[in-house]
Amino acid sequence: MNTLMLFFVWLVGLGLIISTVALFRDYGQRGLLALVSGAGLLVAAVFWLPPLLAEPGKDPQVDSLRAELAKAQTQASDAARDVVAVTSKLEVESKARTSAEIALNESLTAIGQDVDKLQLQYSEPESAIYLDTATISAASASQAEPPERIERIRNTLDAMRQLKTRTAFSPVQQDSTPSMNDTRELMGLKDKMSTRLETKTYDVELYPDKELVGGRQGKYYVIDLKEAANGIRYYFEGGKYSLARGSAEFRSSLNTFIGDVLKKMEGKVRYDLFVRGSADSKPYQGRMEQGLSYQKIALLRHAGDNRYDSQPSELQLSSTVQNEDLPNLRAAFMRDVVAENYPVKRPVILEGSVSPQSSDKDRNVELILFVDW
Repeated sequence: MNTLMLFFVWLVGLGLIISTVALFRDYGQRGLLALVSGAGLLVAAVFWLPPLLAEPGKDPQVDSLRAELAKAQTQASDAARDVVAVTSKLEVESKARTSAEIALNESLTAIGQDVDKLQLQYSEPESAIYLDTATISAASASQAEPPERIERIRNTLDAMRQLKTRTAFSPVQQDSTPSMNDTRELMGLKDKMSTRLETKTYDVELYPDKELVGGRQGKYYVIDLKEAANGIRYYFEGGKYSLARGSAEFRSSLNTFIGDVLKKMEGKVRYDLFVRGSADSKPYQGRMEQGLSYQKIALLRHAGDNRYDSQPSELQLSSTVQNEDLPNLRAAFMRDVVAENYPVKRPVILEGSVSPQSSDKDRNVELILFVDW
């Protein structure tokens, strides 16, 4: 097509030259103009138009560019295949790694749960062997990295080396017979506690229900410890679950109660000591107190009708303390003070509650004594 067009232009130019030579004499300058035009068309047809109208396949530059483009496309295709191959390999390796990580995490979770169950077993009040330290949950850090979880399990197992026997808490032997003096002393103590007993450091009041805890029928007594100087009960500061200030007075009051009451019962009559904390309605959120961190607490939960279950449950806690956590944390503090310092039966925590009012008097812990007499 392009060749025909060039040939046509060439013929037009040649015709103009031939015709204008013959007509030059008659038309003068106009004939000269036609002659020049014809020559221009002829020159264009021979030298200028052919490169412009050349077919793509005939242009060396175009052919070179096409060759380079084809080479680049080939290289891109090879690179794409390499990317696909590498991606597939990475996916396989990632799946294998993910499977291994899942298996490791599942194993660590199972081990942590077994360790926690063992801790709970040795936190039960009737266990002859008990754990003499604050429990650390081995399974709670499920979102942590494996090295951190392994370290937590190791620390928990190290803490469990503090197992002790309850030699001081042994139940009364069937063949043991209290002496006459012991019997007389117990009867005198029972008579004193039958009505409200008031001293400078503690008050004892008979609880109206005979079965506060399921399966344990008998006499329950509520004990309120107070300062000897002014007769004021011990209350916790807002957001606190330990008695840092005034602890000497508190321990003195506790010493007196244990010496006057529990020491006289130990080994002579079956009893249980419970602790129950409370908090007021003022909102609170903060961290665990330094040196008194609890990840879980074994306690007897509410069973309705102001009664409690007979078997302990486990309360899991986070690192952030909410207001509703304070009653049980205060009870745990009181339990540990008694268990760590006195050769008497380890107290059991009763699930505490938050008062609907905002009052300092609702930030406390009460001791509840059960006696089977």
